[in-house]
Amino acid sequence: MKIKGKKAAVAILASLITILILNLTINKHEGKYVLFESYNTLTESSTEDLVSKFESNHIRFKIDEKGNIFIHEKDSKKAISCCT
Repeated sequence: MKIKGKKAAVAILASLITILILNLTINKHEGKYVLFESYNTLTESSTEDLVSKFESNHIRFKIDEKGNIFIHEKDSKKAISCCT
């Protein structure tokens, strides 16, 4: 009976480690943003237009303190097709 308990504990531990590794891998990729447009090529109007297009197409984006626009890496194909 002790052997079955040890096997179950090892199986549970292996499952937890697998879930942890998968979660870390997914979260690492989820947070990657890439430069879409540099601040020195944007005007206030073009920035507003891009933000509007990103929002209406559900594209995740960030604008840094200089005004560079970054998009989520997974959204890059969608952003290129709708917003260039």
